[in-house]
Amino acid sequence: MLIDLLRALRRTSAQHELLAAELEPLAWIDREQALKLAAAALEHACDGDWSRLHELCAGSVERMIELGYRAVLRSREPTQTFAALSVLWRASFNFGRAIAHTDRRGATMHVIDCVTIDELDGHINAGWVLGVARLIGVEDVRVQLLGRPWAGDGDEQVVRLHWREPIRQPTPSLTLTMPKLRAVG
Repeated sequence: MLIDLLRALRRTSAQHELLAAELEPLAWIDREQALKLAAAALEHACDGDWSRLHELCAGSVERMIELGYRAVLRSREPTQTFAALSVLWRASFNFGRAIAHTDRRGATMHVIDCVTIDELDGHINAGWVLGVARLIGVEDVRVQLLGRPWAGDGDEQVVRLHWREPIRQPTPSLTLTMPKLRAVG
């Protein structure tokens, strides 16, 4: 997420260019720095539009392939990928846990066991899980925030992804060959 937020901020005002210039794009940054960047990106690069912030965060998930998570990110296999969401979560965040359940038309992610989630955190998380879905080839994804701790909806965040049923990769079929029969008499 950091690289995409930095790119977005570098295209805005000089003040935010300085903030972006202070951070190393490939370094791990602490949560407070990430939130400052996300808040600045929301205000100055996304014009306060949460869906645009989701897009910025979604684009950052592609970096997980470079980090060696290709085996967990199963192309066009959302059930397998989202079953391993906790592994992917650890690749991006150093707090809380994420678990997910899928069905034919979507996935529901629960962010649990973490610090209090505020609205900005919640939208970062929503963008991140959107990116996971897109990275594995799920089409026409729409995000819905169901559990919002910042709005008094309890302690866990719940994000629902709605999608058109993914097109599955063709399964290799077995070709059976029958022995040639000789005609008798």
